[in-house]
Amino acid sequence: MRVNREVRIKTKHIKVGDRIRVKLPKKCHMATAIREEGDGMLFLFDEYLDEAHQMNSRNSTDGGYDASEMRKFLRELTEAFPEKLRKRMAAFENGDLLRLLTITEMCGVDENFNRCEGQIEWMKDNRRRIACRKGEEYECGWTSTVVSGANFAYVNGSGFANCRNASYPLGVRPAFKILYP
Repeated sequence: MRVNREVRIKTKHIKVGDRIRVKLPKKCHMATAIREEGDGMLFLFDEYLDEAHQMNSRNSTDGGYDASEMRKFLRELTEAFPEKLRKRMAAFENGDLLRLLTITEMCGVDENFNRCEGQIEWMKDNRRRIACRKGEEYECGWTSTVVSGANFAYVNGSGFANCRNASYPLGVRPAFKILYP
């Protein structure tokens, strides 16, 4: 019988599709390399974190993602990452080491849900936009895109774009960038 197996190797050059283990205090998560970005590789958690979270406790998108409670939560989560990994992570434009992808990066649509350029090639396969949380199949998860005064965009359990009010708890699937050595 022929089978395909994952093989663990040590390498200096990460390729799209490579997976790494991220050890957090309560659980280990797998993250996949989804886009090369010149000086490093963008990774995305394969599953949502164990607990759903709100973007904001009140139904507001004031200040967008950068002023959201979700951003604060992800900044705190960064401290739980292993120091060895944190040292290799690159800060995004806002200075954070973790972020949520945009609805464009995930689904190839803008804040009005019109098709547009900018979708990450890896995400063009709909199955890669679908994730689970704590054993629950086809969970929905936030993106950082503001849709209206009370709504952020999210990826639904079928891998398509939708929107929800900011105080509704949904899955959180962090992205981070690792610099090349």
